[in-house]
Amino acid sequence: MKMTRKALAAMAASLTIALLLWQGMALAVGGVGGLGVGTGSGSGNEAYSPEVADPPDDPTEDGDSEGHETDNPEKPDHAGGGIAEVQLAGGEVVSIGQNDAGIEDDGQAHSDVVVLSLLGSEIIGAHSNCPAVGCEGGEPTGSVAPGILCEESGGGVCVGILFAEANSSVENEESSSSADQVLAFACVGGTQTAPAENCDGVVGAGVSEQHSTITQDNTTGATDASSSTDVADVCVGPTGEDPITGVCSGLGVSALHSESSSSAPSETGPGTTERSSYLLAVELGGAPAVEISDPMDLSLPPGCPAGASLLCVFLNQGESFVYPGGAGSAQDALHISLIAGAVDGEDVVFGHVATAETLVENTGPACPPGSTADHCVAPPCPDTGGAPMPDGTCPQVPVPGLANTGLDMLIPLALALTLMVVGAHLVALDRRRGALTV
Repeated sequence: MKMTRKALAAMAASLTIALLLWQGMALAVGGVGGLGVGTGSGSGNEAYSPEVADPPDDPTEDGDSEGHETDNPEKPDHAGGGIAEVQLAGGEVVSIGQNDAGIEDDGQAHSDVVVLSLLGSEIIGAHSNCPAVGCEGGEPTGSVAPGILCEESGGGVCVGILFAEANSSVENEESSSSADQVLAFACVGGTQTAPAENCDGVVGAGVSEQHSTITQDNTTGATDASSSTDVADVCVGPTGEDPITGVCSGLGVSALHSESSSSAPSETGPGTTERSSYLLAVELGGAPAVEISDPMDLSLPPGCPAGASLLCVFLNQGESFVYPGGAGSAQDALHISLIAGAVDGEDVVFGHVATAETLVENTGPACPPGSTADHCVAPPCPDTGGAPMPDGTCPQVPVPGLANTGLDMLIPLALALTLMVVGAHLVALDRRRGALTV
């Protein structure tokens, strides 16, 4: 009987040691697997997502007169502007020709055109939204009369009234967006079969035109944007306006014009931007004859001092921002306010006429939803050949020859503790019997 108890005690001790060694080996294997050593685990090729830069607070070039501050262009990347905006005591009265064409950092695109808005309510407009690859257009047109006689005459006579068009497109390689609107457009003797920014006919005229466009290369992140605004534009010449530059071949007159263009070709190098505006410009044979484009302050009193201004009038104001990976600018042909800050800090009358702005940033290759571009799709896991998990990592693969125990630590430790207690009792009982026998 004495040998049986000793044997049982020895067996309990052996089982305890075996369980502890077993659990220690399982934990070691799990720990190695967690480190990705010897398990075959790895990470997939996650979409490139660099840190997004922020435009500086202060402009790199300031074209504002004393007493005027142009609003900084704000994210996301966009091109936009407006013909006119009038507020009364801080509340919108009328807004004409407000356009916005934008692209998000991941390549999603949108476009919004408001031809006319009264008291904050849109009357005529068009909108387009492309949230994923394969989308084109969305809801592109909201025109009253997008083109009268244009196609029928082969462009010989083309008229547009209250024209609004919003377009956006998202593909693997490129995302783009455009916003175009005009209150009235006419082109005679040309070849265009739809209202366009520039008329190639003998006579062309436009009233309240705004055109904005932005394009992003999703493989590199390079982004370009441009915006132009004209309150009134007339050209009479043998070949009309140049389709690209808009320069009039004969006599051209334009009033209240602004434009902005920006480019971000590199993630680390500085972007580029240009802006300009004029109150009035006259062209003869493609060359400027008169242009009122310098910044001016016509306020009473000058400088538009806060709390003491009867009339604030500023012409050709603007700011430019250039920084690593991005650029932007904003331009305002005419700013006017009457009795500044008189109604709860708001001007009695406030208005902007002919504005344009752009902002672009190169944040690296973009991956719109649904993209199948190489830089957006993670390669198969090297050990399993299967797809990575949603977070881009590959599943862990146990080291060959080591079984996956599936036990947590609590059960083995409880069994080991029980066996230790039983063994201790057996040894103690055996010693007590030995003492009694003696």
